[in-house]
Amino acid sequence: MQHGGDHDPRADGTLDLRPRHQRVDHAGRAAQDGQSTARVTVLVTNETGQPVAGFPLRLDMWVPSNSHVPTSPLVLKDVGELATKFPVTGGDGRAHVTYTAPLGAESGNSGQDEIYLTISATPVGSDYSAALPRSARIRLVPLGTIIQ
Repeated sequence: MQHGGDHDPRADGTLDLRPRHQRVDHAGRAAQDGQSTARVTVLVTNETGQPVAGFPLRLDMWVPSNSHVPTSPLVLKDVGELATKFPVTGGDGRAHVTYTAPLGAESGNSGQDEIYLTISATPVGSDYSAALPRSARIRLVPLGTIIQ
């Protein structure tokens, strides 16, 4: 299954999901050490830009079907762990979820050991069948990789 969505390349961590306008931010990168975390924030606003409280979401993880080719079609697969896959926005229209990176093998500093994880946020509820998920990427780097 192929997946698309909007990417926010900023490294501060937020996906903006509005019933119409959505955004996800993310931490940008995390080590594959089983402990590193990234904060994923989903912002939901209405048509006038006001935050929407109590808005239910579903988060999914996607990875390239060929992990050595980041541009290959994405497939649904849990890599690491989300604190919850079903967050609800607070009074400020934001839902914050912690992502924990998986434990990976030590690297020979090969870019082929990196994983580009996409986390998508989709509205859930009465009728969002036409809703487009919004997504953000986290670059998972193996142990021993020098990050610049």
